[in-house]
Amino acid sequence: MKFIILAFLSFIAVSTVTYSSSFESTNLKNFLEENKSQIQMIANEKYEYTFQPFNIQEENCVGKKSPIGPVGACLITLKANEENVSATFAVTVTSHFSGTGDTAPEISITLIDYTL
Repeated sequence: MKFIILAFLSFIAVSTVTYSSSFESTNLKNFLEENKSQIQMIANEKYEYTFQPFNIQEENCVGKKSPIGPVGACLITLKANEENVSATFAVTVTSHFSGTGDTAPEISITLIDYTL
C-alpha cells in the first residue's frame, strides 16, 4: 500500500514539474513572438544581414519563471536575404531584477551555427 501511495505522489510531482516547465516555455515563446521585430532588428544590426520572417517553435525553448515574467532561451533559424545563408541563433531573455531592480527583460541573440 505504501508503494502505491509513494508511486502516486511521485507521478504527481513529475507531472507538476513537467507542466510548470512547459508552461514557462510557452510564456517565453509568446513573449518572443510579441517581440519578433526587436529580435530581427538585433540580428540585422549585429550580423549585417537582413533576415526573412521566422517562426519560433515552443519545443526549442526553455523557460523559467522570474519576477519580471518569462526568462530563458529559444533556438531559432533565420535565412538571410542577401545570400543563401541559414543561421541558427540562441535568443535569450534575461532579468537583472535581483541585482538592479530593473523590470525590463533584456533580449540578446548569439550565433550558434550557420550553413551556406
